[in-house]
Amino acid sequence: LYVHLQAPDGTNVVLANQRGGYTANFASTVFDDQAATRAAQGFGPFSGSFIPDAPLGYLNGKGAKGTWRLW
Repeated sequence: LYVHLQAPDGTNVVLANQRGGYTANFASTVFDDQAATRAAQGFGPFSGSFIPDAPLGYLNGKGAKGTWRLW
């Protein structure tokens, strides 16, 4: 799976890039820069908190108003 979050200004943050293999499933998954485990070190089905492939901090200062997309 390739999962990314897009801010209203077009900024993209990759949450998971080709993670999970045959068991790619993100049930009750939280992406958190402060989590204990990197998504790259996890395996599917993913459940719990994981550090995304790119820092969510890239979105700091972005306006919350507008359309956010989870791809």
